[in-house]
Amino acid sequence: MGQALHPVTDRESAERIKLLTTENAQLRAELGSIKDRLENVERIVTDRPSKLAREIDALAIDKGGNA
Repeated sequence: MGQALHPVTDRESAERIKLLTTENAQLRAELGSIKDRLENVERIVTDRPSKLAREIDALAIDKGGNA
């Protein structure tokens, strides 16, 4: 069945600490990657609408000569 909730020996404790430390490092790396991706999405969402509006205004000026 599963492992006991509390390790019986110091060796078991050391092994669990090693596994948890490795898992913690992996999760921290994944979290960092997700934060980077979120920053990119936020930048796209906030920058693109204003850029698109400027491009539309520029097209309107080019076609009609007026804004």
